[in-house]
Amino acid sequence: LLAVVFIIANGSIKGQSLYILESKSTDGEAVGDKSTFQYNLTKDNFVYMLIKFPEAYGKSQILFRAVKVGEPGPVSWIDIDPSATWYCYEMYIPQWGEYKLTVADKDNNLIAEKTIKMKAP
Repeated sequence: LLAVVFIIANGSIKGQSLYILESKSTDGEAVGDKSTFQYNLTKDNFVYMLIKFPEAYGKSQILFRAVKVGEPGPVSWIDIDPSATWYCYEMYIPQWGEYKLTVADKDNNLIAEKTIKMKAP
C-alpha cells in the first residue's frame, strides 16, 4: 500500500511517500510494503518506516512516531542529512494492536502517516 501526502510549502507542492516494511531498506527501494504484521512473542517486533521525498529533504531533523490507537506514544527525533531523498527508520512496536505511524519535519509539520495493524500471536 502506498500513502502519498501532498504538502504546500514555500508556494510549491511536494509529494512524499511512506512505506511500512518488514525489513530495512538499504537502497531506498520499498520492498514488501504492508499494513498488517504478525506479532511474535519470542523476538523484538520492528517495522521499518521508509519515507521517500521527490527531492532533497532540506531540513536537518525528522520525527518518527508510532501511536497505538487510544494510547500516547513516544517520539523519536532523528538527525538527517538535508540532501537526503529518502530515510528508513527502525520502529519498535511493543505490543499487538492498531498503530498510527507518522513522520513530521523538525517544525512538527506532518509529512506522512499510515495506519498498521500488529496482529495478536
